[in-house]
Amino acid sequence: MLRLIVCSLVAASLMALAVPPFASAQQQPGARPVNAQKLEKCKQLARERGFQGGGFTKGAIKPRDFIIACMQGKVT
Repeated sequence: MLRLIVCSLVAASLMALAVPPFASAQQQPGARPVNAQKLEKCKQLARERGFQGGGFTKGAIKPRDFIIACMQGKVT
C-alpha cells in the first residue's frame, strides 16, 4: 500500500514538471503583441528586396534580422 502511495506521488510530481504552468503558455510579460498586418508587410518587403533565406554568406543580413528591423521601424 505504501509503495502505491509513493509511486502515485512520484508520478504526480513528474506530471507537474512535464506540464508547463498556465502563465508560461501565455505571452511573456513585457513582450509587445505582434501586429499581423505589419509582420506580413515586412515579410513581403524582405521578399521584394531579395531576402530568400539561407544567409550562409559571412556578414550577410539574414531574412529574420531584416524582418525584425522592419518591425522596429529601422528599415525604410
